[in-house]
Amino acid sequence: MSDAILTSPAQGRLQMTYGGASFEATDDGAVIGALLFALGPRGVRYESDTPEGAQALEASLNAAMSAALVLHAHPRRENRNSANLPAFIPLAAAQRWVSSALELCPTEVREAVDKRMTLRLGPRPWCEGVH
Repeated sequence: MSDAILTSPAQGRLQMTYGGASFEATDDGAVIGALLFALGPRGVRYESDTPEGAQALEASLNAAMSAALVLHAHPRRENRNSANLPAFIPLAAAQRWVSSALELCPTEVREAVDKRMTLRLGPRPWCEGVH
């Protein structure tokens, strides 16, 4: 495994490079966090040519790591009938992070990332069948 590298190729855009694939998103750290959760890189770092860019990337990386930690804890819950998310994060938001992350995947790696995400989330990840 290698490190994931976060850059900002344009204002309001994030790009993560990992394992030879490039994932580009709007400046939404939570979606990048879902990718980090699925891919499980050894480490994550950011690269920027300017101090301002580095500061923005650090903030995005902090948001990404927070989302990855939330997703990491969620499938480990014992009660599969309820979500294990902080109260301020709706289940729909976590679902959106995951689906948006999969949409970012280049075609050649999408299936592999989807399988990895499914494996990491575990059975009934979104409390299916609960009324």
